Amino acid sequence: MTKKLKYLLIDDEEVFNFIHSQIIRLTDEFAEINEVRSSSEALEVIQNNASSKENFPDILFIDINMPEMNGFELLTQLQQLAPTFPKPIEIYIVTSSLFESDRLKAKTYPIVTGFIEKPVSNQQVRDIITKKASA
Repeated sequence: MTKKLKYLLIDDEEVFNFIHSQIIRLTDEFAEINEVRSSSEALEVIQNNASSKENFPDILFIDINMPEMNGFELLTQLQQLAPTFPKPIEIYIVTSSLFESDRLKAKTYPIVTGFIEKPVSNQQVRDIITKKASA
């Protein structure tokens, strides 16, 4: 794939952002990866880049359990902002939560593309890239 995909990793646990960045880089050598440790930082990145298709993220990985504003609260904010996005994005919930209720709640958000258990695998990233390339 020649299109450079922009990833925004949103997880308060630095180790998971690091692991996921490494897995993405192994799978997508052209990836541009931005890591943030809070939902408020993620909103800032998204709002600051909302006027530019080139700088706007293509793929978001969002953790559910974060302090201040959890992943579901962030999704609510993103859903309100989605009509202003300069291009379609794919949003994946990436979590260590084993609660079926979290999976079901994620499905209530039309902007959520998928639900992935931590850590993300190389195959999952390959599948995401393939899906994005065919969109």
